[in-house]
Amino acid sequence: MESYFDRQRTGGASASTGFVYQDMCALLVLLQHIDDPGFSGIGVETWDDFVVSLGAEEIRVQSKDEQMTARLLKTILSSDLPATSPVPRRTVITSSCTPAFRSFFRRLREYRDHQAHASACGDAYAAVERDFEHLLGNHGLRTVKRQLLRAEFSVLPEDALPELVKAAIAAWGRGRQMFLDEESCITEMLGLLSTARAGRRFLRRARLLDLLHRHVAPLEGNSPAAHMVKRSLDSVEDFVQGIFAHGSEIIARFQSQVRLASAFEKQGEIEKALEIYRPLSLLLDDSEWLLVRCAALSELLGHADQAIQYANKAIKLNGRSFAALCILGTVAGEDGRLDDALGFLRAAEDIDDTDSRLLHNIGYVCLLQRRLDEAIDYFLRAAGEPPTFAPSCLNLGVALFQVARFDEAQFALEKALLLEPNMPEALCQLAEIHRYYGRLDQSTPLFERTLRQCPSNALALQGLGISKLEQGDDAGAGLLLRACAPNLRGLGPDRTTALLDIGYQRVFPVWFTRVREHEIQVQWDDRTVTLCLDVA
Repeated sequence: MESYFDRQRTGGASASTGFVYQDMCALLVLLQHIDDPGFSGIGVETWDDFVVSLGAEEIRVQSKDEQMTARLLKTILSSDLPATSPVPRRTVITSSCTPAFRSFFRRLREYRDHQAHASACGDAYAAVERDFEHLLGNHGLRTVKRQLLRAEFSVLPEDALPELVKAAIAAWGRGRQMFLDEESCITEMLGLLSTARAGRRFLRRARLLDLLHRHVAPLEGNSPAAHMVKRSLDSVEDFVQGIFAHGSEIIARFQSQVRLASAFEKQGEIEKALEIYRPLSLLLDDSEWLLVRCAALSELLGHADQAIQYANKAIKLNGRSFAALCILGTVAGEDGRLDDALGFLRAAEDIDDTDSRLLHNIGYVCLLQRRLDEAIDYFLRAAGEPPTFAPSCLNLGVALFQVARFDEAQFALEKALLLEPNMPEALCQLAEIHRYYGRLDQSTPLFERTLRQCPSNALALQGLGISKLEQGDDAGAGLLLRACAPNLRGLGPDRTTALLDIGYQRVFPVWFTRVREHEIQVQWDDRTVTLCLDVA
């Protein structure tokens, strides 16, 4: 049996010519598939120059840094793929081809379309078949017709590849609201591919993703999503009823303190309320309500350790304490322990699957884990029908935007703004949708409204900056520099990085170059300005 790592039909590790081009092609192809759920990795110098594994399917790629000719193509295709099931797909990439051969590839695509949609009978069908056979005969490719029809072809000029790879990296990062140092990422990726080629190794998806994540950093304040929702507090009457079993003397002793604490809560003086509840919880250590109350107030004040301690005490009293499980899940989620958070929140859902804040928080954890279909389902349930919970409408719009369901995302964000007209995150995300479609006259005022409320919102600064640059206003460069300043401070002297904004019908690159210690040159279209980084 032939090994997956046999050296047949490959150039071998000693074939140095074209390896840089081959590795750049491999990098581009793996970036195009890395978010595919079936993508498990890429094998380098195995059956072909590289092999992309998509679950049960494989794409086997030959890349040639030379002009494609009929003779070269015939040589490539004559090397049959192994008889596996399903039959692997083959892709041929070349750096150039003659105008005549470029015309041949176009005719091949047209023939495939005709084969897919035409009825296999009649004079018209027979005429197309004759014409294609004549075309194959002119190029001497009749003997590889079957392989031609199973293969895909791309012409990727060598000098264009770096920009295509940078665009693919930027697009990957944009979906995660991240700013990338494309050059450093490409350098490390190429090193990884070169090492893998020397050993004929398979690079797994997890390792490739880990490398990508090492070269990205979220823009500060860049997340448009609503965060975890804190627990709402129950009424003080529930507590009074809960301690009735302790007798009238206890009620008389503590009722006035509880009423005072409740008054502090209504006035927003949470710390004062907690100062009253805390000693009461020591005296009435068998009151689940009081422990949950202390946990909820501690959570609201950002005292995560205290919130966990009180919630755990409530769990000891009642292993199915809904509120305590919600608090433990929320705190874990805010701490980045997403698996723990989901465990607590799912346990709470098993007790009550109708609580909107609980459903929202489960959706938020799914959003952070990129389980977008689940997130959308939970946000829909949390928002209600008709929608009444604005944070879930916002996050529903964010999740829908990330799966490219833009019209639905716009509808959800508009619902959020009906419920909370000045919600800055909803304003900003709605502006992003308008900007994606090129509706700059609608995106600009929404970004400006966002910045009036949150002047340091990086996503709004970036969006408004690019909108202004596209409208011919150089002031956008300063806004963009403010948005990207935390990431640009580490840019070395004379180093350049790019922010590539990808819209529905256009790609808009902006280049940043460190020209002096405190100065950054910003370049877009045919315009260049130099700005002081310290001011940003």
